[in-house]
Amino acid sequence: MPKNLPLSAYGASNKTKSSETFVKRKIFKAYAYYNKSNLKAFTLPPPVRDFWTNEDFLYGRIDPSGQPRMCLDSNLSVIEDGVKVVHFVADAYRAMKKEFEVAIFKGKLSFPSPPFTDFKAKKGYKNKTASHTSALRILQVRFAALKAEDSNVLSLKDFVPPFLEYMKEIGKDCPITPSSVSVGPGASIMQSGLAFEIGDFDHSSDEEKIKDFLAKPVFEFYKNAALKYGFYIDMNAPWRLVANLSSPAMQKFMGAYTGGSVGPTKYFEVFTTPAYFDDVSLLQTLTLAAYNTLADSRPRVKKQTIKKGSIKKTTLLRQRSSVGEREDQFPYLYWLRFYIHLKNIEKKTNFSEARLTHIFNNSKNLVKSLDTLQALGYINRNFDDIRSINGSYNYDEYKRFFDKMDKKNWPFTDFQEYFEHVVSIATYKRY
Repeated sequence: MPKNLPLSAYGASNKTKSSETFVKRKIFKAYAYYNKSNLKAFTLPPPVRDFWTNEDFLYGRIDPSGQPRMCLDSNLSVIEDGVKVVHFVADAYRAMKKEFEVAIFKGKLSFPSPPFTDFKAKKGYKNKTASHTSALRILQVRFAALKAEDSNVLSLKDFVPPFLEYMKEIGKDCPITPSSVSVGPGASIMQSGLAFEIGDFDHSSDEEKIKDFLAKPVFEFYKNAALKYGFYIDMNAPWRLVANLSSPAMQKFMGAYTGGSVGPTKYFEVFTTPAYFDDVSLLQTLTLAAYNTLADSRPRVKKQTIKKGSIKKTTLLRQRSSVGEREDQFPYLYWLRFYIHLKNIEKKTNFSEARLTHIFNNSKNLVKSLDTLQALGYINRNFDDIRSINGSYNYDEYKRFFDKMDKKNWPFTDFQEYFEHVVSIATYKRY
């Protein structure tokens, strides 16, 4: 860190003005990890990595082909009370923790400097699925309340069409399917199982990052230890360590679980599953649960009719439904068609109805000739927007291109409209 810059130069936080924050964040990125070898190039020294820019903000959650993946719970190990990470990351963590303990015992870190001299993981794998499931329960309860007095909704057959339309409306602002949630707003590298945090600090305060981490004499030891055991240090949260899947040091730990075969591709193959694996089954389960919530809370509903000038009230009954009834009335292909339309809404790809039908017909053939997983993979490849979402390298490049263009003869005056059109064309794949 350059000694001629005071801490106030880095003092960006959620409380500062947007213009001031922009400047100070630029200063933090350029100078906070300064040393003589990287000053001119403004490059981050190993093992520091910026997980806020380009495709790095999805590190550990998309495979080399750009498909979202989810860590399997069976591949997680407990490293501290309530803290889990992937098995081989746990082994690397224990080795790094021992390095600190030995250094303290030998007097190398004699000056108390928490959290370094009390090296202990405070946070690890974050199960986004659990919080998402809770949010979906709220969704089903709210819709059940909306239909409580609706005498036209007496069975699962009556319930499904309006409930799916309701989900489409929700999907415009909030992703519903696990595959979209895993890379959507609010998603975090902590969902990968590759990261843990040794402290609980304010992510928005650059001044705190400098004062409590980068300015500490022990930070150099911390940095070297992270490099030795195959970890990245998150530039924007230096208390967070992330497994470097390409590091020979980390690969030694990984190889113990994979028979020696290592690397990012092997990691995704062995330790993760496609994020879309349960997409359709979740929609099916959610819909049946929502209907049964309605049937249980309001099993009787009154219907009012006028006959020969007099008002007649009739009490009608709602019966609970079952998985078997759902499968009979709404076969798998019904859900697959809806899933394609929901994906189109979640990803904001604005595909035409003809194009959606084309995707459905091909996925239907895959279900019949291969299996449902192949069909789901095909659908998600068609809605692959990973390289084009806000913050990606492509997004930034197209934004720069758009800003330079003369808009007089262009059919687009708004960048977002232009970019969505570009993405729609770029992701049109025929298989």
